[in-house]
Amino acid sequence: MTGVTGPTGATGVTGATGAASSESFSVFKGTSRATVNRRPVALLSNPRIVIGAIAVANLSTVTVDFPTDFTNATSYVCTVTPETTSGQNITIGITARNPGSVGFYNSSDLSVIANYVCIGN
Repeated sequence: MTGVTGPTGATGVTGATGAASSESFSVFKGTSRATVNRRPVALLSNPRIVIGAIAVANLSTVTVDFPTDFTNATSYVCTVTPETTSGQNITIGITARNPGSVGFYNSSDLSVIANYVCIGN
């Protein structure tokens, strides 16, 4: 025989929020063949994809250091897209590519988060 279950205790205090990071990224590595419309495009001997976001102040340049290097500056490509709200005119560009980093330039008067994807060997 068991007794009646007692009431649930009070919820504890929520912990402090951690500091925000200005940079985040994901790295995917493996061996595969890139495919477009079911046709092999290129054999990547050591493929990697770096996906991330970084804050870019107005009229400034930032450099993203990759956690793993690409083979060389021409062995990968990047795309970058600014997070914007309706009506904002923000231009983000790629300023330099190196095996271990890429630079982004914000030519607008507003600070922005730049979302990027880099893929290659």
